[in-house]
Amino acid sequence: MTMTPNDPDEDGLIPLSPLDEDEERRRRDALREDLQANRDLLAAMTHQPSVPLEHRENLTTADLEHFVINYCLDTYDGRPDRAFQNVLQLRRFAALGIQTVQEFLDGKEDPALKHIPSDQLPKLLRTLQDDIRDG
Repeated sequence: MTMTPNDPDEDGLIPLSPLDEDEERRRRDALREDLQANRDLLAAMTHQPSVPLEHRENLTTADLEHFVINYCLDTYDGRPDRAFQNVLQLRRFAALGIQTVQEFLDGKEDPALKHIPSDQLPKLLRTLQDDIRDG
């Protein structure tokens, strides 16, 4: 008898298909694009012009969180060039960038980072802090 991928094995378990990393990466990229499109739509609906970060008077760590998240995702996914772009953005606001990373080191969570193993995330964050300081 020849088993197909969906046939139960001897133990009655159905084997899982291997993970297609390219498809997973495309799915994550599409999700990021959808999120950005939703943000753009929300900004258009509220008629609030988007002020560049460097021109804001009341910049907070919340404004920089996406750079930290994107750095971690890009580094974990093996995209060092994209990760470095986030480092450059955080260096523009050095002290606030370091503080933003520290909030994640102190326990701040984001659902986008859930798939990064808990033993690796702090290492990524400490490296990011060092990279910001070294700039």
